Amino acid sequence: MGRAAPAPCWRQLERLERGELASPFYVRLEVDDRTGVLARVAGVFSDHGVSVARLVQEQNGDGAVLHIVTHEARTGDVEQALGDLERLEETHGRLRSLRVISDRGVEGLGWA
Repeated sequence: MGRAAPAPCWRQLERLERGELASPFYVRLEVDDRTGVLARVAGVFSDHGVSVARLVQEQNGDGAVLHIVTHEARTGDVEQALGDLERLEETHGRLRSLRVISDRGVEGLGWA
């Protein structure tokens, strides 16, 4: 005789407004490799209440690539920070961001 499937459990969850979901984020951005750029990037995140948890910088020709993981932050705050970062003269190309859904590290970037 087969096992009975467990009964589904349903509950109503409050719907969050756009931008309210909180999560850590991974952000990749290409920047000029010169004095003050990291401070400006950190300042933009700070202006929007987004705290940087981890940062790895890789050389990329005359510039650098920043790999940033934030502490938990509201999606709306991160989106606003990314918009401001895209407008900086020190940033190049399209910024990429992903919501972090696992607490496992990224060994290739030095935070395994």
